[in-house]
Amino acid sequence: IDFEEFLTFVTDLKRGDVEARRQLCFRVFDPNGDGKAEKADFQSIAETRAASLRRPTWQTTPYNMPSMHSSATLEAAEDEYMQFFGACDEDGDGR
Repeated sequence: IDFEEFLTFVTDLKRGDVEARRQLCFRVFDPNGDGKAEKADFQSIAETRAASLRRPTWQTTPYNMPSMHSSATLEAAEDEYMQFFGACDEDGDGR
């Protein structure tokens, strides 16, 4: 898709029906379309988010201070998704 198509999508999403937006959000967590968001799907999203927080090794912070995105911070970001999944998975079946 080009930029204009993307903007049209985002505009429609923002102004669209609440139920349609909810369904879209759920589909993000249900990539295989089976109607269930599985633990592995959440893990994949958590890993992607954590990877987006990592700084390249060549990028330094001012005054050579440790990065705010330490491994502990990245683990906390991944944990956040797993905690959310655990809270939603009432029957503990992992989906």
